[in-house]
Amino acid sequence: MRTTFGRSTLISVVVAGLMGSTGQLTAQERRYTEAEARASLQKVVRKGGAWVTSNARYWSDESGEPREYLMSFRSDAEGLAVRGCMWGRSGSAATTPFWSFFQAWDPAAGAILAYQANPAGIVSIGHERPYETGGSETIQEMTTRDGNVVRSRHLNRPVHADTLASQSFAPAANEGWAPRRSYTWVWTPGVTSVPCFEQSPSAGDPDSSALSQNPLGFMEPLVGTWVPDKGWLDENPGMDALVPFAFEWGPNRYSLSYRAALPDKEGTPFTMGTIVWNPDTRKAEFMSSQGNDALQFEGYYEPVDEKTIRRVYTVSYPNRSPLRYRETFFLITRDTLDWLTEWQPEGAWVPRRG
Repeated sequence: MRTTFGRSTLISVVVAGLMGSTGQLTAQERRYTEAEARASLQKVVRKGGAWVTSNARYWSDESGEPREYLMSFRSDAEGLAVRGCMWGRSGSAATTPFWSFFQAWDPAAGAILAYQANPAGIVSIGHERPYETGGSETIQEMTTRDGNVVRSRHLNRPVHADTLASQSFAPAANEGWAPRRSYTWVWTPGVTSVPCFEQSPSAGDPDSSALSQNPLGFMEPLVGTWVPDKGWLDENPGMDALVPFAFEWGPNRYSLSYRAALPDKEGTPFTMGTIVWNPDTRKAEFMSSQGNDALQFEGYYEPVDEKTIRRVYTVSYPNRSPLRYRETFFLITRDTLDWLTEWQPEGAWVPRRG
């Protein structure tokens, strides 16, 4: 069965998380429980300000780097996923975000997925795990638009409630890690201009020439908020928690935000995620988290034809084996689509809902 959805008013939601790095213990030895993952993610989530660090050691007129870096994050309803960004500031002038982040509890790995993208089309993917001496550690693979892959490492340590210390590392010649930059981030109330959560200036009036050169351009027809017809809700009782769903371009057009269900009264979405182009796999990859039952989604979007877009993904559950799903969006008009969901309980694709 397929269902018809209509486009509603575009709602801007862009949110994300802080990065970490990996150490000497194996992944199996260093695992988060769900409660520990939630506590780690929530350390950076606050409203009414931003995390600020000085960049005085690296700033100069020649370097082009800002005097300060800032970060801000928001959480899903259950505290198991966060989204946000990092941007720069020199004086009162703020820059476009350098990085857009998404982090979420991965119950299968016992770790936190760390996913980020920047305006140059660079994508970093990895996991955060608890570090042996305290704090967190994340190892990621960074892929550039031309397909080059470089590993990176970050250590993050809370100094106290309002201060975080971070250290980055690059691969060393002896196959170990060479220290790079270190920063101390201080929570600073009163920062009102937060580009992570502001609507993209070009959203709703995209530059068609820019989109034609962007490998994520095929996603443009889905950008907006989609509302189901009453017939689908009647046929799928209990599914109102998963709709409406929405897509929006991030601060750079190499990422999109995704969320399902209208926010609750606190403005927190039920399901949230991010979509970025991975130049290594040549796919529009996505990760999202469903907060109330700690589900983790990981997969990709692909264009089937000019009027059909499909996403294929695996759902990781806390206490059962992962399952494979695919969803197909059939674009009927600019403001109407049909949606078909299938799953693979025993190998073959079986219609499930939609």
